[in-house]
Amino acid sequence: MNERLKLEVLLAAIDKVTGPFKTIAKGSGETAKALKAARGELDALQAQGRQIDSFRKVSKDAAIAANMLKAAQDRVRGVKEEIAKVPVPTRDMARALKEAQQEAAGLKMRHNDLIARQQKLRSTLAGAGIDTKKLSEHSRELTRRQEEAAKAVAKHDAALKAQNKTLARMHAAKADYARSLAGAQRVRDMGMAAAGAGAAIGLPVAKATKDYATFEDAMLGVAKQVEGARDANGKLTATYYEMGRAIKEMSERIPMATTDIAAIVEAGAKMGIQGKQNLLIYAETTAVMAEAFELPVEQIGEQIGKISRLYKIPIQDVKALGDAINWLDDNAESNGGDIIEVMQRVAGAATMVGMSYKEAAALGSTFLTLGAKAEVAASATNAMIRELSVATLQGKRFQGGLEMLKLDDKALQFDMSKDATGTIIKVLEAIKQLPQEKQLEAATRLFGKEFGDDAAKLAQNIGEYRRQLELVNAERAKGSMEREAQARKESINARLQIAKNAMFNISSDLGEHLKPALAESLEKTLAIVQAIRAWAAENPGFAGGLMTAVKWLALGVTTIGALLLAVGGILVPIAAFKFGLAAVGISGSAAAAGMWAFLKPVLLVAGAAYAGWQAGKLLGAGIDGLLSKALGYQTTLGGALYDLVQFVSALPGKFVTAGGQMIDGLIAGIQQRWQALKEAVTGIAASTVGWLKDKLGIRSPSRVFAELGGFTMAGFEQGILHGQGGPLAALAKAAKGFAAAGAGVALSGAAMAMPTLDTRPPLGLGGGMMAGGPMIVQITINPSPGMDEQALARAVAAELQRVEAQRAARGRSRLADRD
Repeated sequence: MNERLKLEVLLAAIDKVTGPFKTIAKGSGETAKALKAARGELDALQAQGRQIDSFRKVSKDAAIAANMLKAAQDRVRGVKEEIAKVPVPTRDMARALKEAQQEAAGLKMRHNDLIARQQKLRSTLAGAGIDTKKLSEHSRELTRRQEEAAKAVAKHDAALKAQNKTLARMHAAKADYARSLAGAQRVRDMGMAAAGAGAAIGLPVAKATKDYATFEDAMLGVAKQVEGARDANGKLTATYYEMGRAIKEMSERIPMATTDIAAIVEAGAKMGIQGKQNLLIYAETTAVMAEAFELPVEQIGEQIGKISRLYKIPIQDVKALGDAINWLDDNAESNGGDIIEVMQRVAGAATMVGMSYKEAAALGSTFLTLGAKAEVAASATNAMIRELSVATLQGKRFQGGLEMLKLDDKALQFDMSKDATGTIIKVLEAIKQLPQEKQLEAATRLFGKEFGDDAAKLAQNIGEYRRQLELVNAERAKGSMEREAQARKESINARLQIAKNAMFNISSDLGEHLKPALAESLEKTLAIVQAIRAWAAENPGFAGGLMTAVKWLALGVTTIGALLLAVGGILVPIAAFKFGLAAVGISGSAAAAGMWAFLKPVLLVAGAAYAGWQAGKLLGAGIDGLLSKALGYQTTLGGALYDLVQFVSALPGKFVTAGGQMIDGLIAGIQQRWQALKEAVTGIAASTVGWLKDKLGIRSPSRVFAELGGFTMAGFEQGILHGQGGPLAALAKAAKGFAAAGAGVALSGAAMAMPTLDTRPPLGLGGGMMAGGPMIVQITINPSPGMDEQALARAVAAELQRVEAQRAARGRSRLADRD
């Protein structure tokens, strides 16, 4: 199952469990509303009951007050009758009458008040639909309704408390699930951080090695071209290392990569420039010019080298050449790259007549300023120098031009050999003095139709030519290129490049210190590889068997890796399953459905883990068998390989133990919560039980899982039986290879070289078989009932150990030569 599918299954299961929780949360609000309504109804009924009680009490009090009033009125009448019988009432009679009248008046007021209250209560009760003449019936109905309302309040209150408890359990389960996922994330983050830290720790070493290798490659060209960089034996000299240090120092002054500066030095040496100081001056000037004129360093280096050689410019004066070109570039309508191209093209003709590089630069720059392309400017310059230098050999057309200018061919030719620039200016001035309509004709007669117009244009702008001659010789031109380079160094890009150069230089310096250790390691690696090749050629059978064992070892490690992934992948489903268990009893059938959805990925991953374990056991046993064949030949490397195989073979058992502990913990958790589970499941409605039976097709869950387990184990059995042919065939082939290799194999940790097998019989006192020779061992194990695979393996190992001990004892008793 891929990660995406597992995630979808888990999310679907979680949604099935948490879906009812949302319903419960929504129902809690509705229950709270119902509880409030029930309580309101109960309060209203209780208020009506109190009103009925009040009416009854007022009615009773009114009746009592009426009786008391009648008695008081009777006493008043009696007193009056007594007074009427006597002529003069006594004082006591008068007081008694007054008291009786006051009592009757008070009772009258009380009776009236009670009657008024009674009428008011009667009206209130009538408004509530209660007839005071049928109070007994209403009282019984009211009592019944109050009891029902009280039950409804109790029911809703209990439901609300249960829902709140359910929601509290749900939140606790979700919080626990979130903590589990957060813990897994923290572990993954720690792993990623550790991996990142390891990569970060190793990065400086890798970068230092790479940077030094890059610089070393760049310096190989320098060592090849520079005289004195290697001695007679080909070893690098102090000159080489001094050049390397100087190049690095230069890269921290000039914003150009260190390797590019080394390439300039190599190019200069290839063109014949020699001497450390000369090469460094040339390299620095070229680098600065490349920056100033924005040209590729390879191009500018080659061109400046040719110009300095053609014009015979000493290396010490190359900076002056750069200053002159740069000053023209800054103060004329020409650019440095075109000026350099023109100078290179006209070098032959210019040097032939003794024209200096400054004069050639000024003439070419003037043509460029007047709009000519570099190629045309160079061709026009060459034509003017050539035609004027051989004036005496020219034909009628040329002679006609001289007549127009009133110049002598012999004098002109002589002057060109002494002062070519001055002579060209003199010819141009003569052309300019002609009438406008004659100037082009004269220039064309002298320099031909192809360049006559260029010469005429130059004559018309002879002032610009003179100005540019002044520019190349101006005092301010000196150091102009250095000043511009200094200004460029202030830019952020230049500062960044210099900083990068400094970091590259220090990194390559550190890499240089690592070189001896790296070289030694690579030499040892080469020796090991060569020894392995020689050993494999001498022992093809054993080599084939060993490679087969390595193949199975790789497959075993891959299987263990898959097992590790399976164990890691089961952690999240277990956390989700725990969440599902916590939900049982919260939402009934929906929770059960969610649990089943969780169980499916758990069972799937558990099945993969079990399959991996079985495969690991099979591979481990196979590899152990192969190496057991080779125990007589193993050395240090063989022992290490055997220990590795033993460790890998033991991993499945360790994972089984860990898996058992996890399952035991899971079972213990289920048992602890079993009572709550039973109570929750018992409360599920009959329809829910029927739904579960219908969906799962079961009568009891144990039968379903028993059936699933049976299918799973049957599948594993079929897979192992069908796939055993390949591993068994490989094991048999490897065993043949091991046996064919014979004895005396030595696997050295440094070279792993295999000596030629000595097939001679060993020296001994007797003719019997040596203790270390081949031996047939028959092992008989009578397994006891119920013995598992591990116990059987321990029994086989004990028997092998006993046989080996007997064999060694026999060897020692022979006193034979074991060498």
